[in-house]
Amino acid sequence: MDKNRIEAGLDVHKDSIYLCIMGHDETIIFQKTYGVLTPELHRMCTEMVFYGVTEAAMESTAVYWVPGGTHYAIPWN
Repeated sequence: MDKNRIEAGLDVHKDSIYLCIMGHDETIIFQKTYGVLTPELHRMCTEMVFYGVTEAAMESTAVYWVPGGTHYAIPWN
């Protein structure tokens, strides 16, 4: 088990994105719901970098993930 591993789970909806950041032991470090406009996506990415996210998984229905796709694919390291 990698003790430096910090994971993010994103649940993408039409009007919102739920973010949950968990540590290697599955404890919740941070959770918040964001809007889907560009400033909110930037804020979410900033928080993911701040908490040291090393891996992310995303769940989305339909094509709601497409507009945010470029924001999620930032170089974190």
